[in-house]
Amino acid sequence: MYQFKINQTNSLHTARYFIAHGINLFGFTLDALEPNHVSIDKLNDIQKWLYQPIVILEIANHQSADEIAFLIEKQTHN
Repeated sequence: MYQFKINQTNSLHTARYFIAHGINLFGFTLDALEPNHVSIDKLNDIQKWLYQPIVILEIANHQSADEIAFLIEKQTHN
């Protein structure tokens, strides 16, 4: 059996399209320097509208340890 993950999800419209087709594994790029990035607040808004999404946070290697800690803290309290 295969599982599909949608990378660089950055809109509710895109996420809902794929979840309607049975895909619930999403990658969200949190690096502001990446073209398809999404803010942690927008990610949380999108996530609230999806039914049982599996969310993978994509963090770039040039983000500081403080940025990564902030993103983890912000995500775990939602």
